[in-house]
Order: sequence, then structure tokens, then C-alpha cells
Amino acid sequence: MASSLAKGKTTIEIAASEPHVKELGNFLLKMGLKIKGQGTHTIEIEGSKRLLQGCKWTVPPDYIEAGTFLIAFAITHGQGKIKNTKPEDLTFFLDKMKEIGVNFKVRPATANLLAFDASNG
Repeated sequence: MASSLAKGKTTIEIAASEPHVKELGNFLLKMGLKIKGQGTHTIEIEGSKRLLQGCKWTVPPDYIEAGTFLIAFAITHGQGKIKNTKPEDLTFFLDKMKEIGVNFKVRPATANLLAFDASNG
């Protein structure tokens, strides 16, 4: 964020690429910042002498909280639906559950809903 007002180009290497970092980059882009590489490990920012403009933005769902519910479903061999989430942000949790042997199904759902079932595990 500080580099948005720095002179010239700033390159951040080995940058965090978690969903919230990507979301911040997209937010700053919408506010007028010249930024590339959101969601990757290399982010390039072109500084500007002017302040960024305002914009309308929807705060994204908390993927850590949603993942915590996935873990709760898994350890109780339960099932449930998590609304207002981005399933693509939960791949880490789902991959780790597979890795440790949790038997579960993710049912097809809408873009903002994840249906999880570990009841047969």
C-alpha cells in the first residue's frame, strides 16, 4: 500500500499470495493503482503522485473462518453448508483434509455456497 505513492516501480518478490492479499491488490487496482501480479509471488506496483480514488467494494468472506467450519464438520463426521464463501479459496483446507485421510464429499453448489459432507467418514 505504501508503494502506491512511492516514485517509480516497486517489485515485491516472494510476496504472499493468499486470497486476502490478492483481494487487497484487486481493491487497489479498482481504486486506480497500477498493479500487476495479484495472487502470485511477484507483485509490481507503479507509484503515483496522486492519491487513489474511492470505489465501491464488497468485503470478501473470511476463508479462515469457513475453513474452521469445514474442520468442525470433519471432526464430528457431520455435514453442512457454508454460505457466502468462495469455494476456490478453500482448496488448501480441502487438500489437507484429503491428505490426512478425511473421507468427505463436496456437493455441487452455487458460486457462493459450499456443501460439505463427512458423515460417511
